[in-house]
Amino acid sequence: MAPSEPVRETFQVRAMRVGARNIHLFELYPENGAALPEVAPGSHIDLVLPDGQIRQYSLITPLCSSKRYVIGVKKEAAGRGGSRWLHDDLRLGQSLAVGGCRNSFPLDEFDVPYTLFAGGIGITPIYSMYRELKRLGKKVHLHYWGESIDSMLFHDELAAEPGVTLYPKQDSAARPRLKEVVQSLETGSCVYCCGPGQMIEELVESTEACGLTRVYYEYFGKAPVADGDGEALQIVLAKSGQVIEVAGDESILDALIRNDVDVMYSCEQGICGACETRVLEGSPVHLDSVKDVAEHNSDRTMMICCSRAGTERLVLDL
Repeated sequence: MAPSEPVRETFQVRAMRVGARNIHLFELYPENGAALPEVAPGSHIDLVLPDGQIRQYSLITPLCSSKRYVIGVKKEAAGRGGSRWLHDDLRLGQSLAVGGCRNSFPLDEFDVPYTLFAGGIGITPIYSMYRELKRLGKKVHLHYWGESIDSMLFHDELAAEPGVTLYPKQDSAARPRLKEVVQSLETGSCVYCCGPGQMIEELVESTEACGLTRVYYEYFGKAPVADGDGEALQIVLAKSGQVIEVAGDESILDALIRNDVDVMYSCEQGICGACETRVLEGSPVHLDSVKDVAEHNSDRTMMICCSRAGTERLVLDL
């Protein structure tokens, strides 16, 4: 049985512009002219490239409307080719398949101060959250790290904001570590962060040390998936009783597909949430960037594309 295909619509690229060095903004309009639903900060879409690659991109919600989606894409020289194709080969008027809007990084409303951290292209969801929190009248401060000021998206706009601090790399003398900023936060602060793996690891370690519990994060790139030399494990499908052996050098998702199990998936990187599956027995080892620490600790669900197991056997609701 083939894996389930998500619902996709055809969108046309009607505007492209430079947002910062190596970052382009793309405006996507539905070809059928249908009104788009309102999108919340943290939402993303799947973009299906002509060669079949699927990439997830955060929507820049202040720029979106009922007529268009807007995404920001950084050209990654060491990436898998998707961003290079969008920068170098995509043309105005071209049509692309777009997967449904989803939000695995939602902004929750609390009556506490907010601190937002962004690293590099991780600014795309964080900018949306900043604008929404300002609209709601919340106390919020955005800390944004980048390679250089000209590579930082919305740098002119954000530099004029009293609630924003920019940390370009060339200002290294005045550029603090994230953990130093965390140590200065008010007790009870709510923290959101999007950035590379090292940034997220520092965030988790420093917020735990400070006793902060409202901490939410998302990797802007690939989550730290299983490295291929893990332990073999057994997956039991609760609905059929089928037992599937997962080798140490393959993901649970790959093993399920190899055995013709019908499962939903998209990014295969642990960043989109499409493959989230209920865990009925056993202890997963979470390697995704979709869920926060509290959700991981509950062990109720797991992302089967990247996560592994802390036990020899997992029973999944499949």
